[in-house]
Amino acid sequence: MVEQIAGEDMAERTFQSQLDGAFRAALSSDADVQDIEAACPGFIDGMTAANRPILWQAHVEDYRWYREKLGTLFRDKLSKQDAASLSNFFASDLGQKFLATIIAEQRYDNTIAEAMSSEDGQASVESMLKDHRASSVNTLMALEPIDRKAIGNIFTTEQWAIRFGQLQPDIIALMNEMAERDFTAEQDAAMDVAIDSFIEKHLGDCEGF
Repeated sequence: MVEQIAGEDMAERTFQSQLDGAFRAALSSDADVQDIEAACPGFIDGMTAANRPILWQAHVEDYRWYREKLGTLFRDKLSKQDAASLSNFFASDLGQKFLATIIAEQRYDNTIAEAMSSEDGQASVESMLKDHRASSVNTLMALEPIDRKAIGNIFTTEQWAIRFGQLQPDIIALMNEMAERDFTAEQDAAMDVAIDSFIEKHLGDCEGF
Protein backbone atom coordinates (compact mmCIF):
# COMPACT_ATOMS: atom_id res chain seq x y z
CA MET A 1 0.00 0.00 0.00
CA VAL A 2 2.85 2.38 0.78
CA GLU A 3 4.21 1.67 -2.70
CA GLN A 4 0.89 2.64 -4.23
CA ILE A 5 0.53 6.04 -2.57
CA ALA A 6 4.16 6.90 -1.82
CA GLY A 7 6.21 5.09 -4.43
CA GLU A 8 9.04 6.46 -6.58
CA ASP A 9 6.65 8.06 -9.05
CA MET A 10 4.73 9.77 -6.27
CA ALA A 11 7.99 10.98 -4.72
CA GLU A 12 8.89 12.72 -7.98
CA ARG A 13 5.43 14.20 -8.49
CA THR A 14 5.25 15.36 -4.88
CA PHE A 15 8.67 16.98 -5.20
CA GLN A 16 7.69 18.88 -8.34
CA SER A 17 4.46 20.01 -6.67
CA GLN A 18 6.38 21.28 -3.64
CA LEU A 19 9.04 22.93 -5.80
CA ASP A 20 6.46 24.84 -7.84
CA GLY A 21 3.73 25.28 -5.25
CA ALA A 22 5.85 25.95 -2.16
CA PHE A 23 9.47 26.89 -2.90
CA ARG A 24 8.87 28.89 -6.08
CA ALA A 25 5.62 30.34 -4.74
CA ALA A 26 7.35 31.51 -1.56
CA LEU A 27 10.02 33.26 -3.63
CA SER A 28 7.37 34.87 -5.82
CA SER A 29 5.47 36.24 -2.82
CA ASP A 30 8.53 37.93 -1.26
CA ALA A 31 8.51 41.69 -1.90
CA ASP A 32 12.31 41.96 -2.20
CA VAL A 33 12.42 39.09 -4.67
CA GLN A 34 9.62 40.69 -6.67
CA ASP A 35 11.70 43.87 -6.98
CA ILE A 36 14.73 41.89 -8.18
CA GLU A 37 12.58 39.92 -10.63
CA ALA A 38 11.19 43.18 -12.05
CA ALA A 39 14.70 44.59 -12.52
CA CYS A 40 16.32 41.32 -13.63
CA PRO A 41 13.75 38.94 -15.17
CA GLY A 42 14.48 35.27 -14.71
CA PHE A 43 15.67 35.61 -11.12
CA ILE A 44 12.92 33.40 -9.66
CA ASP A 45 13.31 30.71 -12.33
CA GLY A 46 17.08 30.78 -11.88
CA MET A 47 16.92 30.55 -8.10
CA THR A 48 14.54 27.62 -8.38
CA ALA A 49 16.78 25.83 -10.88
CA ALA A 50 19.93 26.51 -8.83
CA ASN A 51 18.41 24.99 -5.69
CA ARG A 52 16.63 22.09 -7.36
CA PRO A 53 19.44 19.46 -7.11
CA ILE A 54 20.00 20.11 -3.40
CA LEU A 55 16.29 20.17 -2.65
CA TRP A 56 15.82 16.92 -4.57
CA GLN A 57 18.58 15.19 -2.60
CA ALA A 58 16.97 16.30 0.67
CA HIS A 59 13.54 15.25 -0.57
CA VAL A 60 14.74 11.74 -1.45
CA GLU A 61 16.13 11.26 2.05
CA ASP A 62 13.08 12.79 3.74
CA TYR A 63 10.68 10.76 1.60
CA ARG A 64 12.47 7.55 2.57
CA TRP A 65 11.88 8.47 6.22
CA TYR A 66 8.22 9.29 5.41
CA ARG A 67 7.65 5.94 3.71
CA GLU A 68 8.99 4.07 6.74
CA LYS A 69 6.75 6.04 9.11
CA LEU A 70 3.77 5.60 6.79
CA GLY A 71 4.31 1.85 6.69
CA THR A 72 4.35 1.72 10.49
CA LEU A 73 1.15 3.77 10.66
CA PHE A 74 -0.66 1.48 8.23
CA ARG A 75 0.51 -1.67 10.01
CA ASP A 76 -0.70 -0.27 13.33
CA LYS A 77 -4.01 1.18 12.18
CA LEU A 78 -5.21 -0.90 9.23
CA SER A 79 -5.99 -4.58 8.88
CA LYS A 80 -4.43 -6.59 6.08
CA GLN A 81 -7.82 -6.69 4.42
CA ASP A 82 -8.16 -2.90 4.57
CA ALA A 83 -4.65 -2.44 3.17
CA ALA A 84 -5.34 -4.90 0.35
CA SER A 85 -8.58 -3.13 -0.60
CA LEU A 86 -6.87 0.26 -0.54
CA SER A 87 -3.97 -1.06 -2.62
CA ASN A 88 -6.38 -2.43 -5.21
CA PHE A 89 -8.22 0.90 -5.36
CA PHE A 90 -5.10 3.04 -5.74
CA ALA A 91 -3.75 0.63 -8.38
CA SER A 92 -6.92 1.02 -10.45
CA ASP A 93 -7.39 3.61 -13.19
CA LEU A 94 -9.75 5.56 -10.93
CA GLY A 95 -7.32 5.43 -8.00
CA GLN A 96 -4.42 6.55 -10.18
CA LYS A 97 -6.49 9.40 -11.56
CA PHE A 98 -7.43 10.36 -8.00
CA LEU A 99 -3.78 10.41 -6.87
CA ALA A 100 -2.69 12.45 -9.89
CA THR A 101 -5.45 14.99 -9.24
CA ILE A 102 -4.52 15.25 -5.55
CA ILE A 103 -0.95 16.17 -6.54
CA ALA A 104 -2.09 18.61 -9.23
CA GLU A 105 -4.50 20.38 -6.90
CA GLN A 106 -2.27 20.50 -3.82
CA ARG A 107 -2.27 23.94 -2.19
CA TYR A 108 0.29 25.49 0.16
CA ASP A 109 -1.18 28.96 0.83
CA ASN A 110 -1.56 28.66 4.60
CA THR A 111 1.69 26.75 4.99
CA ILE A 112 3.67 29.35 3.04
CA ALA A 113 2.06 32.28 4.84
CA GLU A 114 2.83 30.86 8.29
CA ALA A 115 6.36 29.77 7.37
CA MET A 116 7.21 33.21 5.99
CA SER A 117 5.85 34.98 9.05
CA SER A 118 7.46 32.72 11.67
CA GLU A 119 10.94 33.20 13.06
CA ASP A 120 12.01 29.62 12.41
CA GLY A 121 10.48 29.45 8.93
CA GLN A 122 8.30 26.49 9.90
CA ALA A 123 4.58 25.89 9.52
CA SER A 124 2.26 24.08 11.94
CA VAL A 125 0.14 20.99 11.46
CA GLU A 126 -2.91 23.28 11.64
CA SER A 127 -1.76 25.20 8.56
CA MET A 128 -1.11 21.98 6.70
CA LEU A 129 -4.58 20.70 7.65
CA LYS A 130 -6.14 23.91 6.30
CA ASP A 131 -4.27 23.46 3.04
CA HIS A 132 -5.25 19.78 2.98
CA ARG A 133 -8.94 20.64 3.33
CA ALA A 134 -8.70 23.25 0.57
CA SER A 135 -6.79 20.80 -1.63
CA SER A 136 -9.41 18.09 -1.03
CA VAL A 137 -12.20 20.37 -2.21
CA ASN A 138 -10.16 21.41 -5.25
CA THR A 139 -9.40 17.77 -6.04
CA LEU A 140 -13.04 16.75 -6.02
CA MET A 141 -14.08 19.72 -8.14
CA ALA A 142 -11.31 19.00 -10.67
CA LEU A 143 -12.49 15.43 -11.22
CA GLU A 144 -14.97 14.52 -13.91
CA PRO A 145 -18.51 14.27 -12.43
CA ILE A 146 -18.65 10.51 -12.95
CA ASP A 147 -15.30 10.02 -11.18
CA ARG A 148 -16.26 12.44 -8.40
CA LYS A 149 -19.46 10.48 -7.77
CA ALA A 150 -17.63 7.13 -7.78
CA ILE A 151 -14.94 8.29 -5.35
CA GLY A 152 -17.49 9.99 -3.11
CA ASN A 153 -19.46 6.77 -2.97
CA ILE A 154 -16.36 4.69 -2.16
CA PHE A 155 -15.15 6.97 0.66
CA THR A 156 -18.58 7.24 2.29
CA THR A 157 -19.75 3.63 2.05
CA GLU A 158 -16.71 1.33 2.00
CA GLN A 159 -15.39 0.72 5.51
CA TRP A 160 -11.77 0.30 4.37
CA ALA A 161 -11.95 3.69 2.66
CA ILE A 162 -13.61 5.31 5.67
CA ARG A 163 -10.90 3.96 7.94
CA PHE A 164 -8.25 5.33 5.58
CA GLY A 165 -9.98 8.72 5.68
CA GLN A 166 -9.81 8.66 9.46
CA LEU A 167 -6.01 8.37 9.21
CA GLN A 168 -5.64 11.66 7.32
CA PRO A 169 -4.74 13.75 10.43
CA ASP A 170 -2.00 11.21 11.25
CA ILE A 171 -0.71 11.32 7.67
CA ILE A 172 -0.72 15.14 7.68
CA ALA A 173 1.20 15.12 10.97
CA LEU A 174 3.84 12.88 9.35
CA MET A 175 4.02 15.19 6.34
CA ASN A 176 4.50 18.16 8.67
CA GLU A 177 7.24 16.32 10.57
CA MET A 178 8.91 15.50 7.25
CA ALA A 179 8.73 19.17 6.20
CA GLU A 180 10.41 20.22 9.47
CA ARG A 181 13.39 17.90 9.03
CA ASP A 182 16.58 19.97 8.84
CA PHE A 183 19.01 20.03 5.95
CA THR A 184 22.32 18.36 6.64
CA ALA A 185 25.36 20.60 7.09
CA GLU A 186 26.55 19.49 3.64
CA GLN A 187 23.20 20.37 2.05
CA ASP A 188 23.18 23.77 3.75
CA ALA A 189 26.67 24.47 2.47
CA ALA A 190 25.81 23.30 -1.05
CA MET A 191 22.74 25.50 -1.10
CA ASP A 192 24.73 28.54 0.02
CA VAL A 193 27.23 27.96 -2.78
CA ALA A 194 24.47 27.44 -5.37
CA ILE A 195 22.61 30.58 -4.29
CA ASP A 196 25.70 32.78 -4.10
CA SER A 197 26.99 31.59 -7.48
CA PHE A 198 23.66 32.15 -9.18
CA ILE A 199 23.05 35.58 -7.66
CA GLU A 200 26.55 36.77 -8.52
CA LYS A 201 26.20 35.70 -12.16
CA HIS A 202 22.57 36.72 -12.66
CA LEU A 203 22.88 40.17 -11.11
CA GLY A 204 26.29 40.66 -12.74
CA ASP A 205 24.72 40.07 -16.15
CA CYS A 206 21.74 42.29 -15.37
CA GLU A 207 21.78 45.86 -16.63
CA GLY A 208 19.31 46.89 -13.93
CA PHE A 209 21.91 46.37 -11.19
